[in-house]
Amino acid sequence: MHDATSQCCSPGSPVGGTANVGTLKKGSFRASIFYRHNFADTYYQEDKKAEVQGTEANFNYIGQTLAFGITPRLTIETDLGYFINKTRTSDIIATEKAWGFSNGLASLKYSFWKDPLREWELTAGAGLRFPINRHLKLSPAGYPLSMDVQPSTGATGFVGHLFLYKGFLPQGWRLFLLNRFEVYGRNDIAYQYGKANYTSFFVSRQLNLHWAAILQVRNEWRDYDYWDGILLANTGGDVVFISPQINYSLAQKWNISFLVEMPVVRNYHLAQLGSKYSFALNLMYDFDLGHPVDAGKQPVSALK
Repeated sequence: MHDATSQCCSPGSPVGGTANVGTLKKGSFRASIFYRHNFADTYYQEDKKAEVQGTEANFNYIGQTLAFGITPRLTIETDLGYFINKTRTSDIIATEKAWGFSNGLASLKYSFWKDPLREWELTAGAGLRFPINRHLKLSPAGYPLSMDVQPSTGATGFVGHLFLYKGFLPQGWRLFLLNRFEVYGRNDIAYQYGKANYTSFFVSRQLNLHWAAILQVRNEWRDYDYWDGILLANTGGDVVFISPQINYSLAQKWNISFLVEMPVVRNYHLAQLGSKYSFALNLMYDFDLGHPVDAGKQPVSALK
């Protein structure tokens, strides 16, 4: 069933590409929705193209995030998404296609250090990933589709993250460092996705009142997957992505951003299908359910 793995179609919820990861002020509510498309057509072995090719994969995904500021330092967040499709076409194996909800996420974020005057923030958070449906998608013949095309891990997981922000607003610059760790349990067929660690660095430059340019460099490390306790040697590895983004802000409430993402460094374990490119579109809106927003205390966002 798991003849090859594909980091282009990672488990859980694909990263939206933007970093709205700071805590919100008390009574502030944030809603965002994003669309992501990913395409892959090349197998890699470590950092080189593999000899055997002939497979394509893609997915189309819609996700939403809701966040609410409970206190000036504590924010609660939920995340849910839906794969319109996850498709893999091979010269050897029949086309596999699935769709459905990805893993949901409920998390809390706490700002341990927040200095608006000197423009520093250090925030940590943790959350629980949960499958909307634990049952795996089946082929017409009645057996489970490859794990690469399953929309959900089918297992509960844990997410932890650390976020550091430094602003230089008079000069129009913002810097962000984000580290995120994910671990999953076994699903109903004893399959366990490998631990994953994401480290992202963002540089944001305000171009004028409405437009900002953002550059993200992200490293994704994935450990080996296990099936019934057996290590799967052709899973896991390291990939570095570069992602330029452009953002339009309106009335300090609406943000629309577009990004493209390309891998620039790869190091896979054995032969794996690697992502060729992604693009995403994100729409975000901030509601103030408390007092009017203080212009000097805007919630931190890589979009602005």
